[in-house]
Amino acid sequence: MKVKLLLTIFGTIFFLNCTYKGDEKASTLALVPENSPVIIKINDFDTFTSEIKENEILKSFQNSDRIAQLANRLKPLKYVKSQLGGYLAITDHPKKDFDFVYIPTDSLPQIVLDSTTNKIVEKIVKGDLEFSRYEIDGSIFYTSIIQNKEIVGSSESAIEMVSESIRRSVSRKKAFCKI
Repeated sequence: MKVKLLLTIFGTIFFLNCTYKGDEKASTLALVPENSPVIIKINDFDTFTSEIKENEILKSFQNSDRIAQLANRLKPLKYVKSQLGGYLAITDHPKKDFDFVYIPTDSLPQIVLDSTTNKIVEKIVKGDLEFSRYEIDGSIFYTSIIQNKEIVGSSESAIEMVSESIRRSVSRKKAFCKI
């Protein structure tokens, strides 16, 4: 009887102490869109890209239509430089087969275009989200700074999914801890 009373009192105290501290920062993994069927955690981005280029199994499948399409869609990643790595998420897209989003764990500038001569960079504002659209050697991709991280995506909708993921995450926290 005393144990139940103590548990009830402590439970009430802990429940009432649950407050939302207004921390709008989500973890890097929380930035990954919720509907991503494939998520790859990359520890060292440079090693990951060099392993993909030199992988004999992938080279043998390169003539396959699906693998060639995947390789072509991920081509913009060669312009990304990340010291620490991050998450590569493959998401569904209604018009295309898929989209990708790369979310770095570090917050340093990610896109390196020093030696590229054939490039077009546009700034796009959609609501409260600002994009940069890059067209480099026939590859089109988008970036946006979300929570001090330069998110790289294959389309505007891919980056919008990241932004929406954060909004849902923050609203769930607020709803759970709201008194």
